Amino acid sequence: PTLQPHFRWLEANGMDENDAYADFVDKVQGMAFERKRQVIAWQEVILSRPEDAVIDPRVVIQVWLGDNVTSIANITKAVVKKGVRVLFSPDPPWYLDNAFIPWEQAYEQEPCLGLTPQECSLVLGGGGLQGGGPC
Repeated sequence: PTLQPHFRWLEANGMDENDAYADFVDKVQGMAFERKRQVIAWQEVILSRPEDAVIDPRVVIQVWLGDNVTSIANITKAVVKKGVRVLFSPDPPWYLDNAFIPWEQAYEQEPCLGLTPQECSLVLGGGGLQGGGPC
């Protein structure tokens, strides 16, 4: 069978989907930095790369997705260990479209849980977001 064009491109460039995503993100970030813009990227930018991948420290990573308080804390720790700043906004507790979440769950989220003071200094703060998914 004939490969779809994007698969042919991946093959010709010796990439898989994660490599292509990282390449795309790096190129777009470079364009933003050239224009003196701040880049805020979802945690997938780090999590889709090998653990030893270097992330540009000018990027702010939005940590948003995890199964529970501990997994969000672990993701935050992994990001700051790379020397990258974090915007903490866990879903679902801090997403405004999740009105069914008890307020206690929102308050139990701690952006610096398990972090040293130095690591915590890379957490810029948190934000409540309004998701755009199906209601």
